[in-house]
Amino acid sequence: MKIYYKIILYTLIFYTSLNYGFAQLSISNDKMNVLYVGVENPITIQNCSNFYKSLELSVSEGATLKKRFSDNSYSVLVKSSVKEVTITVKDSSNNYSMPFKYRVKPVPLPVVVLGDFLGGSISAKEFKYQLGLIPILRDFDFDARCIIRRYRLTHFSKSQKVNSITQESGGRFSTEVLNQIKLAQSGDYYIFDNIFVRCPGDIKDRKVESVTFEIE
Repeated sequence: MKIYYKIILYTLIFYTSLNYGFAQLSISNDKMNVLYVGVENPITIQNCSNFYKSLELSVSEGATLKKRFSDNSYSVLVKSSVKEVTITVKDSSNNYSMPFKYRVKPVPLPVVVLGDFLGGSISAKEFKYQLGLIPILRDFDFDARCIIRRYRLTHFSKSQKVNSITQESGGRFSTEVLNQIKLAQSGDYYIFDNIFVRCPGDIKDRKVESVTFEIE
């Protein structure tokens, strides 16, 4: 999923004279001044005077700054242990600077899908075609992927038999899980729960919502 999210630092105006100097810096950000852990957060500086080469950027401890494809484009990578990041913009021609503070958040929890299905009713034929669970980051403006670490499948058959399997690695169905899915008949229920994922920047697994399917 390739989508891009920009933090825009704009209207950087510097006035200098023999006796005094004035600096006005302001910030606009449609994501409410948030940086996400474990992904490259792109930022673009816009200077009304276009003196980009005289501007210097620095970030506080726990984050790194990397120049991108132009003089005014950068990306910020934040570590998971940081709760706030300060980006400081400095004009080297007059030593004026202004800090901008950002809250730090983890990558949001993904939604787990089975093929194109989020849960609910599904035909036995289509259910048996599926090969695994996929974690999707919906409406998240970054190129980031999460992985499934483990989950439990419980099969409630129409004949009131209950079988439960725990898969300890990955979202792709194991042979044991596939064998249970092949038993699907109309009236059966399959519940995928205790689903744990790991996303960029995570230092431990996180639990996501369960998914339930009713076989038509």
